[in-house]
Amino acid sequence: MVEQKQVLEEFKKEIHSNIISFEREVKSLYIRKKDTEKNLMYCLKLLELRKKEIKDLKSYDKNIDTSIQEQIEEIKKLPFVKGLRFTSNGISVDVGRIDINYKNVDYYIGDFTILITPYGVQIKNRNPVITYEDGYREAVEHPHMNANDICFGGERTHKINEFISKFQLKQLVYMVYLFLKTYTDRDYYHKINLWKVDAKRRVKKVVEK
Repeated sequence: MVEQKQVLEEFKKEIHSNIISFEREVKSLYIRKKDTEKNLMYCLKLLELRKKEIKDLKSYDKNIDTSIQEQIEEIKKLPFVKGLRFTSNGISVDVGRIDINYKNVDYYIGDFTILITPYGVQIKNRNPVITYEDGYREAVEHPHMNANDICFGGERTHKINEFISKFQLKQLVYMVYLFLKTYTDRDYYHKINLWKVDAKRRVKKVVEK
């Protein structure tokens, strides 16, 4: 009789152990199910997006010369564009002087050129701030750009690549220009006080007040 009771207890223990194990597995499977559903939705959205982009690019490819010329004319109409020319590397767009107003103070950041290439965008400050640290000379282009001229924030890079893939060059130039005119104290590479305060504009604002 004792042996029978012990055997039954062992069965009960195993059953309870399996219940706990299976409940954990069910929770894990629910999590995996949600992740799979998210991945599926992402893949479906990306699939439709890429299909549309392929269709758009094929349309541009048929009339590439006309498409580029139309985009060029649209860029020239932007009020901040000072000049545009073709180079061996791509399309160079001069957006001129960039000032950033931060906490009611105007900072002169520099004069900028945006180079659009088939592979991405290069931003060049024609008169960057020069810093020296540990004997190393660095040309600092913009508060939100690092030494490799990489813009802070992956979302910006993603949007730039999206505009290029869709051949939306006017939107691309406008977005980069807004980026150059912006400073936030949450995601900078360099503090804005590295740049000169525009004394004339500051005096003018004080007088106006």
